[in-house]
Formats: sequence, C-alpha cells, structure tokens
Amino acid sequence: MSGGYKNRDFTEAEERQDYANEQAIAKQLAVSWQCEMEKQPKFATFDYIAKRDKAILAFVEVRKRSHKINAFPDVYINLKKLLEARLLESATDTKCLFVVQFVDCLAYCRLNKKLQLIKSTGGWKRRNPNDVEEVALIPISQFQKIHCAGPRSLSQANQR
Repeated sequence: MSGGYKNRDFTEAEERQDYANEQAIAKQLAVSWQCEMEKQPKFATFDYIAKRDKAILAFVEVRKRSHKINAFPDVYINLKKLLEARLLESATDTKCLFVVQFVDCLAYCRLNKKLQLIKSTGGWKRRNPNDVEEVALIPISQFQKIHCAGPRSLSQANQR
C-alpha cells in the first residue's frame, strides 16, 4: 500500500493497552463521581455506563490522548457516536459524557451540543488512510476538568 500505511486492524497489544487505559480512567471516575463504572460489551456505542445501584446516571465514552489539554483547540468524536448520544439523551434524559485523559488533566463534556463537522483524514495516528469519516469537533472550552496534575516541585511550577 502506498505511503507506508498498512491496511490493518488494531493489534492485540494495542487493544490490551487501550483496555488498560480505559480501566484506569474508569477507576478514577468511579472515585470522583462516587459511582460504579460498568464496562459495556465490545460493540456497544459507549465504553461504560456510570450507575448507582440499578440507576444509570450516564453513558460514558472514554479516550486517552498523548498531549496536554490545551495543545489543540478541540477534540474530535465520531459523528455516529454523537448522534447516538443525542438520541439517548432525548429518549431517556440520561447524560452522555465524553471523558478524555490528557497528559496533564482528566476532563469531560456532555455530548448534547451542536458541533462543527469535518471529514477526518486517513493520516491521523493509528488510522488506515482509506478510513475517512465525519467527525464533530468539540472545543476544549466545553470540557470540565475532573482532575489536573499540578507541579510536583517549585522548579516544575516555574516551567508552566
């Protein structure tokens, strides 16, 4: 294939790492939100449901990023996921949340706002170059911070 890309699915190692990342984030959310985070089946629309007892509080999509929260002006989410969130929220009055673990911060936003759409590019990390889809751009300003890492020492504080 041209461009050095392989037409491939995720490797088992990538899937295991993604699962481990999701579990770590879910544990943080359970403590912060004082709820149980229940992993959903592999092909469910959202990664988790947040619940207390039998009551579902929210559907939760989880993502980990390798950059700081303010490195880019927005975060993208698949249009199909956004549409499903809108449908769930309107039909059940249950929140749909997008949680992102950035290098320096854990933050979330609700998926209930109108957003700008673009076509993704196949050149994005871990993507097949033929895998182009519609994505919605969520401005960073819509994210609420759950936990942010502070400087560990005075010298780190001066580098901010």
